[in-house]
Amino acid sequence: MQTSETLQDVLVEAINDEYKARAMYQCVINQFGRVRPFINIIEAETRHIQALIPLFHKYGVPVPEDDWLQRVDTPESIVAACRIGVDAEIENAGMYDRLL
Repeated sequence: MQTSETLQDVLVEAINDEYKARAMYQCVINQFGRVRPFINIIEAETRHIQALIPLFHKYGVPVPEDDWLQRVDTPESIVAACRIGVDAEIENAGMYDRLL
């Protein structure tokens, strides 16, 4: 975590990244059906969110609303969704490396 970032900033950035990923995978499922790996990955994103929420409560930080389903675009194909998913997961790992 960089010294200029507060705990609230870190928690909000982390949960928003997880919300965004889950929303994208939900869009894929809504458009293309319950296809793998997206049905598995969306469950993992939900677990990540559930792991973060107790930290919000512990430190008295309000949990932001998840409005990401209205904010993400549905990929044009399963192949495009896979590419977007890989890029998003790489960025997610980089975010956690930076924040932690």
